[in-house]
Amino acid sequence: MIDRSSNTSRLIDKLVGKDLVTRKINSSDRRQMDIKITTTGLALLDKLKEPIERATEPFLQIDVKEAKLFNSLLDELRDYNESNNHKNHKPIKSKK
Repeated sequence: MIDRSSNTSRLIDKLVGKDLVTRKINSSDRRQMDIKITTTGLALLDKLKEPIERATEPFLQIDVKEAKLFNSLLDELRDYNESNNHKNHKPIKSKK
């Protein structure tokens, strides 16, 4: 699921901290940042390629209508989780 309140800068900070990407100010427009994947980041992508393909393969078997339904159900679960966080419910989180 995608976290609707995700923050791109925060996510890039984490990737930089793990040496997966580098970030520098764009030389022609200082309002922009150039993000470049590192050798470490490329190695991680290479390592994850096969497991990602195995995990996503079943989703290639569903049609567009089924994919939209699945996405809608995931949205409902996320919305339910977000709306019940204030009622002493723990949010649904992935295991690390």
